[in-house]
Amino acid sequence: MNKSFFDTEIFKQILLKIDDGIIVLNSKGEIIYFNDSTKKALKLNNVNKNENFINLIEKHSLEKYERFIKSLNSEVSNKWEINIKVNNYITNVQISGYMYKDYKIYMISNKNQDYIKLQQNIIEINNEMINLHRELEKRKQKLERLNAIKEKLNNDLKTKNDYIKRDLNMARRVQLAILSNIVSNHKQMDIYGKSHPAVKVGGDLYDVAQIDEGQVGIFIADVSGHGVASALVMVYLKDLFKRVYKEYNSPKNLLHRLNSECISFFNRDKEMQLYITGFYIILDFNKKLLTYSSAGHPYPFIFKENNQIHRLDLTGFPLGVLENSYYQEKQIQISNNDRLFLFTDGLEEYISELKQQCHIENFNWGNIISYFHTLSDHLEKGIIPQDDDVSLMVIEIKGI
Repeated sequence: MNKSFFDTEIFKQILLKIDDGIIVLNSKGEIIYFNDSTKKALKLNNVNKNENFINLIEKHSLEKYERFIKSLNSEVSNKWEINIKVNNYITNVQISGYMYKDYKIYMISNKNQDYIKLQQNIIEINNEMINLHRELEKRKQKLERLNAIKEKLNNDLKTKNDYIKRDLNMARRVQLAILSNIVSNHKQMDIYGKSHPAVKVGGDLYDVAQIDEGQVGIFIADVSGHGVASALVMVYLKDLFKRVYKEYNSPKNLLHRLNSECISFFNRDKEMQLYITGFYIILDFNKKLLTYSSAGHPYPFIFKENNQIHRLDLTGFPLGVLENSYYQEKQIQISNNDRLFLFTDGLEEYISELKQQCHIENFNWGNIISYFHTLSDHLEKGIIPQDDDVSLMVIEIKGI
């Protein structure tokens, strides 16, 4: 075998492409050939082929390598463990070889190759973990910033809610003061009134007003919906009633005037989709006569001492709906101890629920006043939830 054999194609195919590392040294110990497996095992990519192989032996393995060389002959030697160092990269390998003429042919097996691959995988996983940790840290910092913003917004919202609650509580006190501003002491009747909104403020209204010495007007109304908008319309209606009631001795004429004013008021803002039900009564103590008119409001009751119950049934369009609404009126005689019971439509559903849960008795002439106080107490304590504003009045006639 001459030297030119190492340049032949068959040598490249046989020796340079096998899985084990193959290194061929000349008589001077210089590297003249190494295969791809050697490159991978020993990181020899940047090593010149004429470099002396002994330069790659790590110093602690030099003595062992010398003994390995002496053991070489034409037979393949046993495997020796030595350390190879290339570019400060030390690899522990198993090396075997034999002599062919003046050439040394080494077989290199990197026994730590799987371990190194595992280390590389661990390093890659560790790098991924580091990157993931950095990403999580960024997200954590972002979340902390968002939580800080959220906390600030919650504090701002709580502050605003506190302001709103305070204002609503004040509005409730103002509304109750407005409702209580009625004729409460009258020598010819006892008056009981209660209004309880579904929320802090509501749209129910009742009023008792002295028309002249022998006449009293009783007005109850319910603005559609409930809440601040209804409460403001209620204040408007209360003021309107106070300004015009003395001009009318006819309930139907008063309702016609209130309707015209409400139409004008609501038309100023097309988004104000509200209406008002109402019922107006004039008590004439001299004539012992009750005259009434309705604007789509629930019928009041009048209780007689002989246990007769009369519904003041009369229809009519709610206020603020039709410009030329026509209202009727009726009359009924009154006598001492007659009792009037007026209410808004929220009471009907409330009583239905109350009867199921509290088993209260039906109202009649004998118990209507205590019934009023029972309902008032339940409303104040919130015995059952309210879906709508509730107002009620009892008027007891005396001294006529």
